[in-house]
Amino acid sequence: MVKRMSILLGATVLLMAAALSLPQIVTGAVLHDVTVVQPTYSSYYDKISATGKIEAVSQSSLTTQLPLVPKEVFVNLGDTVKNGDVIAEIDFEESKQALLALLSLYDAVPDELSGVLQSIKIDQEQLEALIPSQITADFSGVISALNLTKGSVTQPTETVATIADLEHLRAVLRVPEDYAAQLKRGQEVTLKMSALDQKKYHGTVQTISPAAKETMVGTTKQTVVDVYVSISDQDSALKSGYTTVGTIRLNDTQELMTIPYSAIDQQDSGSEYVYLYQDGQAKMRVIATGQELANSVEVVGGLKPDEWIIEDISQVSHDGEYVNLAVN
Repeated sequence: MVKRMSILLGATVLLMAAALSLPQIVTGAVLHDVTVVQPTYSSYYDKISATGKIEAVSQSSLTTQLPLVPKEVFVNLGDTVKNGDVIAEIDFEESKQALLALLSLYDAVPDELSGVLQSIKIDQEQLEALIPSQITADFSGVISALNLTKGSVTQPTETVATIADLEHLRAVLRVPEDYAAQLKRGQEVTLKMSALDQKKYHGTVQTISPAAKETMVGTTKQTVVDVYVSISDQDSALKSGYTTVGTIRLNDTQELMTIPYSAIDQQDSGSEYVYLYQDGQAKMRVIATGQELANSVEVVGGLKPDEWIIEDISQVSHDGEYVNLAVN
């Protein structure tokens, strides 16, 4: 009886060994070592990127309708002024000569000035009423642009000074019209500044322009919608006029079931597939994919979260191939 049991036990061991070596016998080749992974979940949200500029939320542009010659200019770029401060003193005699010279060229005066100049009678009293003695600030802030020089004539209708509140900046992003319908107030925005080595700032969509406009992008025209972004973490390094790239978050975060790109291939028909690892074999499974992420792709059908797939599909040559599971 003991001898018979020993024979049976020995036969069982031989059968097990034969089963383990069956793949090599069947294929006649050394099996590939493969690694396997299960689907993972990745956070994802829709977003768009747009270029733009940093600007002051509030500012005032001082203009003059007449040619004026400053006798003295009391401010420089970057100076802080208050509403009512004198920015420049005007030289009456020089400005009068500039105005008379302009009147002598009346036919060449722009249309927007013709109504003003038609009513002018050339006498000293009325000229004194027309030509201001000073240019004063109409806003409190910082001189961010200045076009006044002692002894130089200003051009009619041009901006002679810009006063900006640089304590409160915003971004103006030019969003392509294709995405306009997805924009909403309150959406989160991340801003990158090329002038600050891609430093990031954060904010929210505050205002969306009610009208689109055409702008030049390189050498072509593009229709865009201006989006105004309030900045929550402004600091002293951020300056009005900087170029920025803004990324607008369009919706809430979703958890997507994803697999690595290396695990997927495509059939001639266009169907995408993976190889499952099942009982020592690579089994083909057609899947459906969705969102493409940086290093992985969403799977929306054909695969369960607990199934194991071969991580590098290039290591498998055909459906049903026997493979070795690599040991990490």
